[in-house]
Amino acid sequence: MALQDSSRHGSVLEIGTPRMVIRTAVQSDAENLLNFLQTPDNFPFQESEQNLTIERIRTRIDKFVDFTKDGKNGWVVIILRETNELIGNGGYNIFETVDPTRFLAGKTTLSSGDRRMTDLGINIDHRHWRQGYGLEILEALIEHARTELGCEVFRIETGDDNQPWRSLMRAAGLGQFQSRHKASYDANQEVWAWKFDAGHWEKSKMKLKGDGKWLV
Repeated sequence: MALQDSSRHGSVLEIGTPRMVIRTAVQSDAENLLNFLQTPDNFPFQESEQNLTIERIRTRIDKFVDFTKDGKNGWVVIILRETNELIGNGGYNIFETVDPTRFLAGKTTLSSGDRRMTDLGINIDHRHWRQGYGLEILEALIEHARTELGCEVFRIETGDDNQPWRSLMRAAGLGQFQSRHKASYDANQEVWAWKFDAGHWEKSKMKLKGDGKWLV
C-alpha cells in the first residue's frame, strides 16, 4: 500500500499507511486522547499530563486544527486501521526557514539558501510497542513533510534516557546524524538531536527499501 497524502497549507493533515491513519485530531478523539495523555506508562521518559480535563482537550483540539491550517505546526493523532483505536500522537512541532549550510554545520547535500525545516516527534501507547509502528510512522511523517509540505531539512530531539528512540533512529538509517545539542525548547537542557536534509533522507530511504524495511 502506497503512502496516501492529503494535506496542503490551509488544510488539516491526513496521512495513510498500511496499518495506520495519521491525522489531525477531531472532537470525537477527545476522550481517547485524554486517556492516552494521562497514562504514565505511555511516557516513561517524561511526566504524563495529569491536570487535563475533557474540556481542555476539546479546546486543545480546536487550537491544533487552527495551528495546522495556519501552517504553524501539524500535531496529529495516530489511529490503528484495524480497530480504529487511537494508539498515539505526535507530528510536526514547528515549521521554520533555515539555511542548511548553517543549520547542518556544512554537512548538507543542499546548497545555501532558505529551506523549510520541520521538527517532529512521536508517542505510542505502551500496549503497542515493539510492533514496528514507530518506524512506519516515522517514515510516513518524514516522507509526507518532504513531498507534500515542502520540507527539506529535519530535526528530531529526545532526552538522555530515551534509548528506544535512539534505536528507532538507527533502524531508520539515521543513526549517523545523532549528536548532542542544546534543546530547541530549553537552552539550559542538552539533548540527543538528529539533523539531516532531504538528500540524506533519500539515501536512508533507498537502504530501507533494499532491506525490506520501507513500511509505507
